[in-house]
Amino acid sequence: QVSELPNAQYHGKGGNNRGKNYSVDFANTFSKGTDIGGSYNGSNSESYSANSSIQEYFPSESFQSNIYNSWSESSSHNVNTRFNYSMNKKNRFYFTPSFSFSKSDSRSLNMNSNIQDNDTINITNSKNQSHSENHSFGGNFSWMHAFQKTGRTFTLNGNINISKNENNNTQQDSSIINKRDTLRNLINTSEGISNSYTASISYSEPLTEKARLSFNYSFSYNKNSSDKESMSYKDALFTEVIGIDTALTNKTSTIRTSNSLGIRYGYN
Repeated sequence: QVSELPNAQYHGKGGNNRGKNYSVDFANTFSKGTDIGGSYNGSNSESYSANSSIQEYFPSESFQSNIYNSWSESSSHNVNTRFNYSMNKKNRFYFTPSFSFSKSDSRSLNMNSNIQDNDTINITNSKNQSHSENHSFGGNFSWMHAFQKTGRTFTLNGNINISKNENNNTQQDSSIINKRDTLRNLINTSEGISNSYTASISYSEPLTEKARLSFNYSFSYNKNSSDKESMSYKDALFTEVIGIDTALTNKTSTIRTSNSLGIRYGYN
């Protein structure tokens, strides 16, 4: 460790990290014009770190100490698939759904103290524990149709994405500053949901061998909501409720839609 303070000494640190990753791919053609494929990816990781330091100042005989420990574990799973179906020479369908799930857990402890001339100036301790999960689903699809007239086409596209994340956290803070005690025990919960949908159609009409006229329309819808709540308790066992901490509690929701229409003339 590097000190930016004069005449300071630091001692002690350590940690451990480990992780695993794995994946599987697959593909198959069932019949002419029908293809299915996909992949799976997963991972697991765990880490632990510990650190302690003591800063000693001379000749004032003052000490600053810090002890920090943290542990975290996480895992994720992702599935991506592909479906391609050619009904005939004039029609083709394409669909690519995907799924994912992840979760994580963590704990940390941080203790600090400042002593000068054998008198305790301040002590601060912080303990945190959290658990979070995330789920998501998405997909793209497309249908392409070619008419009998060469160059006349119709295309329909769509996209969907849905995700949800949840987090639960306990927070315990205590401090003694200028011989005054301060305690704070919180349970924090949060949930976020996101939904988005888009769709578009396009039609292309050949005017001549080199000229083409295209009509396009698209629509999109997005909704995002967030709900956060923080509950304060008198004791470290979280049995006696004080009430809701309004500074850390809020609920929001936004909706956005859009429409677009376009005409394009091309010549080549």
